Amino acid sequence: MEEEKRARKERKKEEKRLQKKREKEEKQRTEVHKKEHVTFEDSEERSLAQASSFSSRASRDPQDVAAPASRPGSQSQLKTGRPRIRRFLLNFDPLGLTVVWEKNGLRQATALRVDPDNLRDVSSRRSFAKRLVKKWDFLQEHHRAQVEALLQRLAQRVLPIYRIEPQALGTWEAPGRPAKEPLFLPPGLLFLAVERTRCADGWWLRLASGKRWVPEKIKDHVVCISCNPSISEATESLRSLRLDKKPSSVVERNVRLVCSQLSKSAALR
Repeated sequence: MEEEKRARKERKKEEKRLQKKREKEEKQRTEVHKKEHVTFEDSEERSLAQASSFSSRASRDPQDVAAPASRPGSQSQLKTGRPRIRRFLLNFDPLGLTVVWEKNGLRQATALRVDPDNLRDVSSRRSFAKRLVKKWDFLQEHHRAQVEALLQRLAQRVLPIYRIEPQALGTWEAPGRPAKEPLFLPPGLLFLAVERTRCADGWWLRLASGKRWVPEKIKDHVVCISCNPSISEATESLRSLRLDKKPSSVVERNVRLVCSQLSKSAALR
């Protein structure tokens, strides 16, 4: 009897220890997510904004979200303090790039105006990105490639497109938080991403419609692949989706937004 009691006590102690360990790991994941939150969002794309449930900050004009522009100071002095980029906002009307950054616990937003001439071609965008990194203290050299990619999106006026591969993928209410109502995206589904966030377990994407999130990778396997489909491919994807089975409104809406963006991009060429 005494041995059984001791065994039960040991089991209870072990269960409590494991529970505390799980709670601690969950807390650490939450903290890392808060600290490493780096996103891109696009504003002033009216048709997409209305259909895509953009956050309120993304649909505002740059003047509303941006604090007074920081005055470029001594590059070496401020860069030593390691300002950290928290978020980039793309603004289409007028063209611009808003950078949300933080230094010594103080968060600021700086609106950078972009001249269309700076978006003419790859060389122009590369040169402009280099000048921005050199001018603004909150931008580091390792941000240059990301700034170039954002300038390219400004030039194309598009959101990035992803494809679900190789099998159906469940959606989440937020990174690491399962949705109360399960929604699975079928393999081959195309969708626009309005936000990309780095968490403890990797990168997560927010769908343009439905307020749902999906991971880019699961156990080191890419499940959301960045792609550049043609209009015919996107249209065929939508047609196949409707033929196979009746899709949920969220699933269909995301594919329709891809088709709409591709059509508008083709019209601008």
